Amino acid sequence: MQDKLKKYIVSIFKTLNLRSGKIFAWHFVCDRDEKSIQFFSNNHLLRIHGRVKDGVLVEHMGLRERWRFAFIGAELYEGSYIPRISVNSKSCYVLGIAGTDYDSTAALYKNGVLLFAQEEERFSRAKHDTSLIPVNSIRWMLKQENIHLNDISHIVIARDFNLFRDTTRTLAPALAHYEKLDEEYAILKGYPKGTKISRRPICERDKKRYDYLSLQEHLSCLASEEGIDPSVYLPSISFVPHHLAHAASAYYASGFSEPTLVVTLDGHGDLETSTAWLGQNGRLEKIDSITVPHSLGSLWGRVAKYLGFGSHQQGELMGLSAYGFPRDLEESLRVSSLISVLSEEIKLLPQGKFSINSELIYHELGEMGGLTKRFTLLFEKLVPQPRKSSQDIDPEKDRAIANFAYALQQKTDDIILHRITYFLRHNPKTNKIKYLAMAGGVALNIVSTNRIISEGLVDRKNIFVPPTPSDSGTALGAAMIISHRIFGFNLSQKMDHAYYGPSTSEDEIQQTLERFGLVEGQDFKRLTSEEEIARFGSEKISEGRSLAWFQGRSELGPRSLMNRSLLFNLSDPESNEKANRAKGRQKWRPSAISLLDEAASEIFDNVHNASFMVVSAPVRKEKQDIICSGIHVDGTTRPQIVTKSANPLAWLLLKILKEDKKIVGVVNTSFNKKEPIVESPEEALNTFYYMKDIDILMLGSYVIYRPTKWKPSILSLEDEPKTSSLLRNVAKNAGVVAWFSIFELINVDEIAPNQVFLIFRTSWTTERYPLLKEMFHGHYQSEILNFLLLRIDSLLKECEASKLFVECTSNKMAPVLKKSLMTQLKNRNLKNIVFS
Repeated sequence: MQDKLKKYIVSIFKTLNLRSGKIFAWHFVCDRDEKSIQFFSNNHLLRIHGRVKDGVLVEHMGLRERWRFAFIGAELYEGSYIPRISVNSKSCYVLGIAGTDYDSTAALYKNGVLLFAQEEERFSRAKHDTSLIPVNSIRWMLKQENIHLNDISHIVIARDFNLFRDTTRTLAPALAHYEKLDEEYAILKGYPKGTKISRRPICERDKKRYDYLSLQEHLSCLASEEGIDPSVYLPSISFVPHHLAHAASAYYASGFSEPTLVVTLDGHGDLETSTAWLGQNGRLEKIDSITVPHSLGSLWGRVAKYLGFGSHQQGELMGLSAYGFPRDLEESLRVSSLISVLSEEIKLLPQGKFSINSELIYHELGEMGGLTKRFTLLFEKLVPQPRKSSQDIDPEKDRAIANFAYALQQKTDDIILHRITYFLRHNPKTNKIKYLAMAGGVALNIVSTNRIISEGLVDRKNIFVPPTPSDSGTALGAAMIISHRIFGFNLSQKMDHAYYGPSTSEDEIQQTLERFGLVEGQDFKRLTSEEEIARFGSEKISEGRSLAWFQGRSELGPRSLMNRSLLFNLSDPESNEKANRAKGRQKWRPSAISLLDEAASEIFDNVHNASFMVVSAPVRKEKQDIICSGIHVDGTTRPQIVTKSANPLAWLLLKILKEDKKIVGVVNTSFNKKEPIVESPEEALNTFYYMKDIDILMLGSYVIYRPTKWKPSILSLEDEPKTSSLLRNVAKNAGVVAWFSIFELINVDEIAPNQVFLIFRTSWTTERYPLLKEMFHGHYQSEILNFLLLRIDSLLKECEASKLFVECTSNKMAPVLKKSLMTQLKNRNLKNIVFS
């Protein structure tokens, strides 16, 4: 066998026009994780391995060729792949990136330890930012660590770009997969050969998105900004399969030392929608995979769209499901029919697998915004498609919608329990395992996670879900894989907090307050110690006052964990309603709670690994009158158990609240209003200004009262009294004149000293436009950007200007606006437009 393998290796090198005698002069490595043999040279990497399922091998930038034989595969990559430690710092920095679909995120590891991680949306202010490279997050991390891009040892992307890359010997695996799906579907339907199948354009979109040149261009631009010649040095770039990154983010962060079952579930990543892994001795072994189109995440996306929920609002649908328990015979029949239809379309298969009829979510698109014809045909009689948005849904009045959400949740529970049960009870490799880690967007479904525990499949203390189970967490998982596999670091360390984002100094806060024109003694006061901050906060909460709480480093992930939070009295029955009113969301939405680790045993029979608000727990019946606002309609809550080691200041506030005020905890929801969670003092002040139901902002050691004279630096049209009503007319009569009238109305107002402007300047004239929250996300973003582009065109033509200068008076928002405008202007002549 060894002779045959050697002969095979030599034949590959001959194909590459390399003399076989030089083969063994290369660096030689056996990778036990990949079960591969790797040969390194200064500018090539050749990897030879047994044929394995997709999703285990780490891929690399610069794929030149791939070979596939009966039981052996090989890839040749062009570039430098010898593991490199930073020359300047003598340390190994690995930069993980998630940024190919949404929730663009960066994570920086040093010698296997996580230093910084944050979603790009916190900097760009665009919810679920879709940037290919999270440049603002990366710039911030490099600055914090005082290093440059050429100090990075390795960059890793949490998607496999090579799935969409053809070679001379092989078709791109992803395209081959999708072509096979279409062929099978055409045969099933009896269509003539060559019929073009109507389906959602996954592969077409992804092939354009996963383009080497685009990725390299972004990184080269980032290097050039730092004064680095990208032709001289760029870090090695690798691609970790999406679900391997998900699995790593859960397994390594769990801290479990015992063998662990790791299950991932999402919409789709690369070709996969769900995987199962055996985590043992710091290694991940893949034992199962489900591929497109059989996607539980996609099913939730389709139902959410059908019921009037927008993109990324599946969490709202989950919250609504608890209201849909049938109340009478009519509702029972409706729920039974819905579950019956779902069960016909979704089959539970042996060995923990499931399949979904591709016509339901993939093939044969209809005319209803991406829904398939079969989907609408099956459900429109049971639950007619609502003619309202999710914001207007009332679970008491819209019972059919609530019933649909309930039925979907029940079927989801069945699928997930079926999958977990097989691996924990029947699979020969994992049937004795007592530990479970989960990741992927579907792992945010706390109802299903609670069912896994209540059914006795795993003890609550033995289940772990990371704070970022969705795509943002793959930046961490991908960096973990490279840190472990290439550089040999031990990653198995329990993640006990999620505070990996920026912090703000007291001096920065003071400067921001001065820029806003706030006066000490009139608009704010300053406290002198953490003890005083905690006592003041607990005092106000006990009085029924609501706090915007901005402290320490920001949290990673979708939940505010008492550093960028809105806090309310847990014993006040109206606190949840106040929270929803302050954030402008539906009154039925549940809020989470935060309480001391010492108090958890009083409220719950059994709760563990609940630091991140990603698991739910039933509240003891005798304690439900104490937690007046934190309990959902199903009797559960989503707790954050706060420890002194993870968050000393929050722990102190809760300790004082419990011991001195006899209040067991706080209602805690994220500090934002239809925008990303606030990241800076400026954003905290702007959002606080528009939250009329929040009484006090505690910004570090500063206590800021409700604004009287000061104004926000970035306006919100939806919240400004003079413009909120006009937006409805703009929506009906979108056009230049309508937007001119809104901007004129804003400009007529008294200009605050801290106001941020976008300025267009030619040699003849200057136009300025106040920055708006709506410029960065939301329903009006594209309309506002289009209006601004029309103004650029008009100014160039009207003034016959040779140059138009675009400026922004905010250093932070200038690159964000530049990127937005440049994206829109990419098909135009940019020679006359100068961003300064």
